[in-house]
Amino acid sequence: MPFLRRLLGPRNSILLAFDHLEPAGVEDFEARVEEVGRYYDLVSVSEISSRLPGRGALGLAAIVFTEARQSLFLRAAPILRGRGIPFTVFCRPDCLGTNRLPSDEEARLYLEKVPGARGLATGDPRILRERLGPLPYDEIDPTLFFIRWGRLRDFPPELVEVGVRAGVNDQLRQDAEFIRTVLQREVRTAFSDGKVPVERLREAGLAALATRRTGAINRGTSPTDLPVWPLEE
Repeated sequence: MPFLRRLLGPRNSILLAFDHLEPAGVEDFEARVEEVGRYYDLVSVSEISSRLPGRGALGLAAIVFTEARQSLFLRAAPILRGRGIPFTVFCRPDCLGTNRLPSDEEARLYLEKVPGARGLATGDPRILRERLGPLPYDEIDPTLFFIRWGRLRDFPPELVEVGVRAGVNDQLRQDAEFIRTVLQREVRTAFSDGKVPVERLREAGLAALATRRTGAINRGTSPTDLPVWPLEE
């Protein structure tokens, strides 16, 4: 496959990050996982980060769900579970088990689906809900929404590592503690669209952070600044 042409095999490690999986993308997802498995040992994000920076993380790959969406647990997780491949999923406590999407996504859908939303000149979904009522859920792909906590409990800890999805607010520690309490599991990793200060990670008891930065993980990569591998061909 073309997207692996630049891989350096045992001289680096990579994170393969997925947010949402359409039915048409299942075959491609399975092919990517199969090919990566020929070159890399598939592990969790914590396994990779624990080998940095001293020993280095070489020849490892982690499958990452940046959101705990129904599409990924409906279409991707069965493939991984059937092959015994571990993966890491990052959770937003305010979205799991609710009929809510992240605020930026909710605002975008209001603009796309609800007449009059653009005229309000606001991106705050709370105001949009108050003024325009709920989203027309029958017009939205239901697999974009998030799974329930029980779905995560169904997966053994050795197969699914649970991390926290860092948002724009300052609730990283509270969110991590909430996940630990609800699932009774360790939470050592986070995912963010941008950098998070190391002190905030430490306060939350987190040892690793993955971001939207792209590239390979090498010997000098910091565990708190892990890039994801670009999947575009």
